[in-house]
Amino acid sequence: MSFSLTLFVFVVLLQAFGQILEKYGMTQVGKITSIGQLLNIHTILQIITNPYVVCGVALSATGLLLWLGILSNVKISYIYPFGAISYILLAVLAHFILKEGISLTHWIGICVIIFGCYLINK
Repeated sequence: MSFSLTLFVFVVLLQAFGQILEKYGMTQVGKITSIGQLLNIHTILQIITNPYVVCGVALSATGLLLWLGILSNVKISYIYPFGAISYILLAVLAHFILKEGISLTHWIGICVIIFGCYLINK
């Protein structure tokens, strides 16, 4: 189990930092407001050549690989809810790195997630 928990810590970190990098890269690409714009070759080229997006995707893909290692050892009904911990880390990182605001309601939701993880572990 300690191997899986170690992997889990890395998955949470990789997923959260991957999302931050992807978001930062997409702010450089610009807002995409339609499926046509998203599928436009120019937009696709901007996305796949943005170093932040590429690094973010690489971190997320690595996290997926580690997640598969976790799934080979642990009940999914036990470990999957703990993935919500990444939401907490992501919100904190978005606040400090991307300067996104976090409302009181958002913090309350984060506390509910923490409490839910506690209940599942009992």
